[in-house]
Amino acid sequence: MAKEDIVDAFMRCLLEEAPETPAVAVRAIAKRLRTEWGGREVYVLKRAVDARVERLGTALAGAESLGHAMKAAGLPRRTGHRLLKRKTLATDW
Repeated sequence: MAKEDIVDAFMRCLLEEAPETPAVAVRAIAKRLRTEWGGREVYVLKRAVDARVERLGTALAGAESLGHAMKAAGLPRRTGHRLLKRKTLATDW
């Protein structure tokens, strides 16, 4: 059995999360990724999502005030503001 590469892993995850995805779309995405990235060594950024960051996002999405959201997430005020200043958030892809 061939070793799974990043495209195979991505397609497997896609089908696990969205099994209704048409097979033709999965093949088209895999082909596009292999055409664009095939043969190149790439670096995949690790986006470690802290549970507190997820709670902060959920609280803010629920229209809570910033202070209440930070308190609900268990974040000190300074840390909460630092996280909000980041260019990329946990929900950015």
